[in-house]
Amino acid sequence: MDGLEATRRIRSKLSAVYNHDIPIIALTAHALEKDRERCLSAGMNDHIAKPVSPESLMNILNKYLPSVEISSDQHIDIKQKMNKKTESSGNSVFQIEELERRVLNDKALAKTIVSEFVKDMAKQLSDLQASATANNVDVFKKQIHKMKGAAANVGASEIKKVIEEIEHLFSTNESPTELEYYYTCIENSCKTAKEEMKLYMHKV
Repeated sequence: MDGLEATRRIRSKLSAVYNHDIPIIALTAHALEKDRERCLSAGMNDHIAKPVSPESLMNILNKYLPSVEISSDQHIDIKQKMNKKTESSGNSVFQIEELERRVLNDKALAKTIVSEFVKDMAKQLSDLQASATANNVDVFKKQIHKMKGAAANVGASEIKKVIEEIEHLFSTNESPTELEYYYTCIENSCKTAKEEMKLYMHKV
């Protein structure tokens, strides 16, 4: 059961749900208007796209959750964390500042996220190569979609960009069977990102 079907059942008065009107927010890898409309048509209240920033998450929670009184000091602290601006490093391969901002400048947590991403990269590439070798377009498309979401969350902007370009080629039916070439493009972007991430993980 996907999120759309789960929402339809929750909204149905025939289901044994305690609160049929509970707020439901879609969390997807796409920011397209058609994806938002599909979620709203199923009965969801709103839509938020990955990667999720602290600001966007706080805004949407504040919109649908009951208001909670907080002290002025807490309010100031939260605003400072949410609105803290970071200077761009100019690195289009790995957006370090963007990742750190998303985890409220917790550098230890950011390094843990990067480390886990790097560890998982080899398996993801292996699975992708297997689907390319088998010329299995459907599995290949699902795999790159998964990898795009992970890359976006960790700030690997170059990997995300390459995959988005490949997905665009699929959508326009341009050379949809050149999977080995597409795999090589993604593999190269992963290698470049990995080097940047290793430098970051060893940074004091």
